[in-house]
Amino acid sequence: QGVAALGSQVAVLTNGSLLWREDVRTELMSAAQVSLKVDTVDEETWRCLNRPIGHLDLATVLDGMRRFALEYRGDLVTETMLVAGLNDDEASLMRTAAFVSALEPLCAYVAIPSRPPDEPWVQPPGPDDVHRAAETFRRAGVPTSCLIEEDEAPFAAVGDPAQGMLGIVAVHPMTEVAARDYLVRSGAGWSIAEELLHSGLIQAVRYGGRA
Repeated sequence: QGVAALGSQVAVLTNGSLLWREDVRTELMSAAQVSLKVDTVDEETWRCLNRPIGHLDLATVLDGMRRFALEYRGDLVTETMLVAGLNDDEASLMRTAAFVSALEPLCAYVAIPSRPPDEPWVQPPGPDDVHRAAETFRRAGVPTSCLIEEDEAPFAAVGDPAQGMLGIVAVHPMTEVAARDYLVRSGAGWSIAEELLHSGLIQAVRYGGRA
């Protein structure tokens, strides 16, 4: 509400775990856009994929999403993260798409993991599988878009380059290409990244064939 009071529109990304609460739904009504994360409607898959706290119940979470969608008058979208062999088979996709369709979102986004996962077995589906999943959603009557672009949008370069880089990687991974571009536009050199790596404040990994 404080941000909205400044005249800015508010967008909220949520896993929906508290939407069963009327007060939470009421607070979100003033947001210009709300994105609901709907990776699956299968309890066992949900627990494996999202690792919810023990007392949460998927049926309750999904019911909260339904209630919110009925009441909300802003721009509602959904995001479904696909993991190969877990929630990307046709039967699972049809069940998820049917639920999302009932929410009547402006758009359903189908995505794949972009960060190195905690578990080595987690792998993204291939591009063809992602597009197949999107078609399953479209057949359910949902406008759908795929979030599998290879190129990153440039990160905003403001303030101290080192602190800015730390702030970015705290919430989003940066490829080496994006990091170099960010530092150049910040008026700094690659030595900044090397210092952060040497100090242990950031870590270099390879994921999906990219550094």
